[in-house]
Amino acid sequence: MSLGLSRRTFLGGLLAVAASTALGLRWWQGRRRPDFPVADLLELLNHRDSALLLGRLYRDAVPVENGKEPLIAVLAATFRTAGELPAGDQVSLRRLVNEYIRRDFTRDRVVAVDGWLLSVTEARLCALASLETSA
Repeated sequence: MSLGLSRRTFLGGLLAVAASTALGLRWWQGRRRPDFPVADLLELLNHRDSALLLGRLYRDAVPVENGKEPLIAVLAATFRTAGELPAGDQVSLRRLVNEYIRRDFTRDRVVAVDGWLLSVTEARLCALASLETSA
């Protein structure tokens, strides 16, 4: 089964992910938020085993994001326009994350991982989950 992605589209998407990561990391320098709700975000993952596998594969494909700090940095940069993330409020947090995932698909910010087409936001959440369980 093919996803209909050309090599050019896949490589372009990977380049966009790398560029957004670099920009997010630059923005993040010196702005680490210890209150970033990692645990609350990871609770949103419904299929934990699949998320862990896809997260490891994503980190292998995007080495610049293969670490907890870089992933938190780009996720925080992604959610910065939302203001404070609603830590402890799973309903509001799920609504916000789902909105960002929809936005990624609308803007063609997607990445193919092991035959799955994921939004960049959900791929990064899976990658973060895979690091949290390996720590």
